[in-house]
Amino acid sequence: MDDEKINEFIIKIGQQMLDLQKHQVELLVAVNVLKGLLALQMYPDDPIEGAKQIRDLEATLLSQSDPNRQERQEVSELIQALKDLKKMGHEPHEA
Repeated sequence: MDDEKINEFIIKIGQQMLDLQKHQVELLVAVNVLKGLLALQMYPDDPIEGAKQIRDLEATLLSQSDPNRQERQEVSELIQALKDLKKMGHEPHEA
């Protein structure tokens, strides 16, 4: 591959990433609008309570449908522990 083709490839990938991010934001906004409408329908006098119910349901469904949640949580806790050790001035030793 020559430099021109590499540059074209990088530009094309960059544009696709920007497009993907734009669509992701649009989708997020649309989902949030639908959540707001649902919260209003569920609890017309207290949409905040409706939003809490939706959030609880999302958390429940996410925890049940994510097969790698436990592993990701463990890795996240390990990374945090290593950061905390480094803050206290302790460097991890190689085994």
